[in-house]
Order: sequence, then structure tokens, then C-alpha cells
Amino acid sequence: MKLTTRTRYGIRMLIYIASKNSSEATTLQEISHNQDISLKYLEKISKILKESGYIWGKRGPGGGYELLKPAEEIKLGDLVQVLEGNLDFVDCWFNQKPCPRINECKSRIVWNELEKLIYNRLNYVTLSDLIQDNKSCQQLIAEEIHSTDNKQ
Repeated sequence: MKLTTRTRYGIRMLIYIASKNSSEATTLQEISHNQDISLKYLEKISKILKESGYIWGKRGPGGGYELLKPAEEIKLGDLVQVLEGNLDFVDCWFNQKPCPRINECKSRIVWNELEKLIYNRLNYVTLSDLIQDNKSCQQLIAEEIHSTDNKQ
């Protein structure tokens, strides 16, 4: 499993937009220049994020993109799903022709559980957490792991 540039750049784009302490919208040209990401690629990513309800854009002078949701409500796991689709570790049950051994597969439960664990961790971190300096994401994830372990 490897996250594509679409996910990595999409998250960088949203961090940049959310980090701006300004009432004016952020243009793709500005993001492209400051984040060293192709403008054409940002256009594709922004379309996905716009259709998914994370950003909105306005045209004309003073136009650009803004977040539709507060950064505190944007979870990384949700962004990964929007930009990547499912993080399938194996494609034995998700492709068009499932593996004929799917019902008797002994390792399938491990791959399912691993996918759940990853999304649980990703959904514990928000866009706001990535922006804040006072608490690292590593600390947040460690706290979540500790609280999950104590519940079991």
C-alpha cells in the first residue's frame, strides 16, 4: 500500500488553505507556487475536494478556494478515502472477480483488521492537528492508542 501524490498533495493543499489567516480566498496559482505542485494537478485535486464538500471556489477578482468545513472537523481518514478510495491491502475481495478462496481464506481477517486500524488512527487526526504547533500528531496518535488499549 502506498498513498498517491493525489492524497499527499491534496492534504498539503488543504493545510495551506486552512493555515492562511486571511478572509480572502486562496488561488490555485498561489498554492502551486508555494507548495511546488503542478497547477494542472491541483485543478484535478480541487475538483475532487470540491465535489466532496471540503472546499468551495469563487471566480473572478478576489476568487479562489476556501474550506467549507472547519479544519477541526476534517479528518485525515476521510480525506484519504475521498482522494484514494479504499486502502485495500489485497484486492482479493474488492476487485470485479473476487478470489475463489475468499470464504476459506485464513489471512483475510488480518487484512481487514489492519485496514480498520489504519483508518481509526487516521480519523483521530484532523487537519487542525496538522496545523497546530502545540501538540504533534505523533502525540495525538500515541494518546489514542493508549486510550484504545485501556478500553480493551
